[in-house]
Amino acid sequence: MRALLFGCLALLGSAPPASAGDVTARLERADIEVRARSAWPAKLNKGWAPLRLELRNRSSEPARVRLDAKAPEWQLQRVFERSFELAPGESIETEVLLPAGGQWQQDWNLRLRSQRGDDWNSAGVLSGGCELDYLAILAVSDEVVSASRIAEWGETTSRLKVNPGGYVPPGTTTTPDDAQIALARYDDLPRAWNGYSSLDLVVLDARRELPPEKELESLVAWVRAGGVALIAGPRARELAAERGSLAPWLEERFRVTKDAGDLQTCGLGVLALHTSEQWFDDPDLRESVHRLASEKWDIAPRADGTSRARRTDLAIPGLGAIPHHIFALLLIAFGLLIGPVNFLWIARKGRPVLLLLTIPMIALATTLTLLVYGTLVQGLDVKVASQSIALLDERLHRSACVERRLIYAGLSPGEGLRPEASTALHFLREGSGRFGSVGRNLLRIEQDPDLLLAGDYLPTRIAVQHILQNERAARGRLEVSRSPEGLVVRNGLGARIASVLARDERGAWYASSSAIAEGATATLAPCEPPTRDDLATEPIEIQIGSWARSPEELIPHATYLARIERSPFRDGCGIETTELASDHRLLGIWDLQSEVWK
Repeated sequence: MRALLFGCLALLGSAPPASAGDVTARLERADIEVRARSAWPAKLNKGWAPLRLELRNRSSEPARVRLDAKAPEWQLQRVFERSFELAPGESIETEVLLPAGGQWQQDWNLRLRSQRGDDWNSAGVLSGGCELDYLAILAVSDEVVSASRIAEWGETTSRLKVNPGGYVPPGTTTTPDDAQIALARYDDLPRAWNGYSSLDLVVLDARRELPPEKELESLVAWVRAGGVALIAGPRARELAAERGSLAPWLEERFRVTKDAGDLQTCGLGVLALHTSEQWFDDPDLRESVHRLASEKWDIAPRADGTSRARRTDLAIPGLGAIPHHIFALLLIAFGLLIGPVNFLWIARKGRPVLLLLTIPMIALATTLTLLVYGTLVQGLDVKVASQSIALLDERLHRSACVERRLIYAGLSPGEGLRPEASTALHFLREGSGRFGSVGRNLLRIEQDPDLLLAGDYLPTRIAVQHILQNERAARGRLEVSRSPEGLVVRNGLGARIASVLARDERGAWYASSSAIAEGATATLAPCEPPTRDDLATEPIEIQIGSWARSPEELIPHATYLARIERSPFRDGCGIETTELASDHRLLGIWDLQSEVWK
């Protein structure tokens, strides 16, 4: 009922709350205090969002609590399950990540049950599936700001009036409201970078200081995996240069020229800097915030499938193809068997009543034959077609990878998918769009303690698409040294290199002449600079090329772009797969201070 009330208020043009929610309760029988809160914006339409859950057992006995969360909507239902055990007097604070995308707006309904029979329900802590035009913007500061002032930030930053469902009721206000801004304190920030994937932009208040390094590392990991962050303050660049997670990305080679302001590439994402002294009271900053957020450099797909990682040419070879000749022969054989052959046999037996038995038996046998043949043709293993772009920062020994994966399971691979803690998996519905989905999807999410994605995340004998992001430590490298002929590289990436295009510390271009086997050494010869059209078909153009104006910005000094036959930087999610089609690219970063260049 509460969710319905919120939906009605939205249609009437009422102002949304500044953040996603904060509820408290008490499980009386078990004597457990509960608090569920999220500092995220009230209108989310993609990715995963963090929910901070606090439980305190005030009794003198151990307690067990089960969380069941549901987000039902049209032809899609998400279910999250997790159990907690608390010792007498114990308090725990944990972070739960819930998917925030969807076709229509829906609230996550939380239900907590104890072993003593308590049953507590709450709705509206997180909202997902909101209109695609909403921009989810998180402002981060240690300053205490009133809710009315935050609402004013949203009004003055917005440029568009969003009408849910496209319907404009009579008398609706035309006040712009597309910028959904929420304020988070440092202790509200998620511990896992995945929680940022539901945002379009994070704005850091650098007028005095930046968040502690621990919280900042999680945010920067999201930016490296494709996110966008803006640091605002008169000493923004100076403060950022003092932080170990930010300083490596402030080098001049990563600077990008664009109307949105002072931008630095940061892995697969963007880091912007602004010298505002007034923060959101500065009209110029608000203009930059809206421009950056409205670029929609999404990796996590929205309800219509919009994503920088999405392409239309991903297919598993042979999947869905009908072997016309074989089926034609089987149908001809069926016609001959059930007709002339059957009647000749019956005539020889002289018992026409047997037709009542032979016709159904032949039809059933033929049907089973066609079914078995079709099943064997499609296979019983898990087939995959994959496209990915990975970043390998050899300075920091870290990688980030964005992958679009089409996956088909001939037989159930087991309980489901188990992505790593450093991976965000986004389910991409077929025929994305409000009326384009085929069938109803049930997505089950369990955490105890590792994440398990089950149900229609990986159905049997139905091809589904996922977009995956991950950011983690990596030891692979393409070792480089100089020679009179060019750059000598040794392949330590853990995969065969089909081709590589590289630049040295001065910006000169080099290219390979042939494939480089794993562990092998090759010389990259000098070559002419590529044009933007030369890179137009590269996945890197789709992933990070929307803001880069030239090949020099796509591939800065002391970096390389390699095409590899398989990607050791992607997450297999705990299942064995057969990769039948692939296109993997790697953007590698060498250290400018390396002895190689001196």
